[in-house]
Amino acid sequence: MSRDLSVKFFPVGMYDIIMELEEIDLDDRAVSILRVVRDLDGECTTRDVRDALDLSRGIVNYRIDEYLEPNNLIIGRNQKVAPGEMRPKELEITDRGMEYLETVAGS
Repeated sequence: MSRDLSVKFFPVGMYDIIMELEEIDLDDRAVSILRVVRDLDGECTTRDVRDALDLSRGIVNYRIDEYLEPNNLIIGRNQKVAPGEMRPKELEITDRGMEYLETVAGS
């Protein structure tokens, strides 16, 4: 039985970024939302996410507003509409979001 004795080297400063990303506590649904945005060419709407994951508006919006945006993993923009009209939020994955998926979520 052989052991992997290889050493991983990271560019200067990358170790700190990885440690910081590992401290972000996301549940499976939040990670799934992040993956959907990435898989839809990095940009989509909350409606696209809800349809892809079959989740309610409240579940999707809560995770975006409370976890993904505050941790700078996704940028959300409200569409300009007439007063009283509602449109889905436009979402874009950030470089930090991509790094999170690659280093922490393993995808």
